[in-house]
Amino acid sequence: GNRNWDPYLTDTVREFAERTGGSRFLAIDTSAYSCYSSCRQYREDFAHTQNVLAQEGIEVSFEKIRQYYNHPGFAYAELDCVHRGLTALIQKVGVLDPQKHRLLYVTHSIPLAMQEASQRQTVGYREQHLQLIEWINQELGEKQPLNAELVFCSRSGSPQTPWLEPDINDRLEELASSGVEGVVVVPLGFVSDHMEVKYDLDTEAAQTAKDLGLDYVRAATVGIDPIFVSGLVDAALERAAQYRGERVDSPAVTSEGPLSPGSGSCSTTCCMGRAPKPTTPNWDSLTESN
Repeated sequence: GNRNWDPYLTDTVREFAERTGGSRFLAIDTSAYSCYSSCRQYREDFAHTQNVLAQEGIEVSFEKIRQYYNHPGFAYAELDCVHRGLTALIQKVGVLDPQKHRLLYVTHSIPLAMQEASQRQTVGYREQHLQLIEWINQELGEKQPLNAELVFCSRSGSPQTPWLEPDINDRLEELASSGVEGVVVVPLGFVSDHMEVKYDLDTEAAQTAKDLGLDYVRAATVGIDPIFVSGLVDAALERAAQYRGERVDSPAVTSEGPLSPGSGSCSTTCCMGRAPKPTTPNWDSLTESN
């Protein structure tokens, strides 16, 4: 079920409920990190669907898996993507040189106000990326000799509104002017090769690199990597067990931990936007009942 394209969430849930009689849904979202657009807005969509269908006499409920940026399934799949990206650059240039080559992790930029909201109850959106980057670099050890940094893409809206920076194209220009000759670009913020990857990275950023004379390697997204998919299965089973009131093992590769507010088992008040909208309860409802 989608927010912005067919099949829309409300239509999908309605059809399933009418066809099967099912009323309880476990949601797996395609965003790994915590902020309004990548987590809370989905839960607002669930509440909207509940309200629309309730007016039609169809009662449904939703639970959502935790944000999985620090789940081992996602983390180890990303680790493999980075390793293969570095290998591809080595095949191009021979030997990685920290003075000439750079590792750029890319994610979707968000407004600074949204970043600040994501920090009120947990480690924020940007910081979750940085935690995962630190873990990946530690796991790779000597296999990753390059300086690594987080950059952003897909900025939209008014140019007067401050967003997270630097934009990947601006950073490529700065790196080229400082003597860098090649980059590995890792779409850490995206789980599949959708249009923001195919255009922003494979088209626009790749052209910027070409114009600057930079060797450019775009690492893979996790896609349908079996490690990642198995991790989603584990996260779904974990959430179902939590819902039943069971104590569960919730593995995480970063220091934040999976059960702190905002790391997936979300509060009803976390990551709120400028105009608060109804949202489905998640972690609050479980802690109150257990």
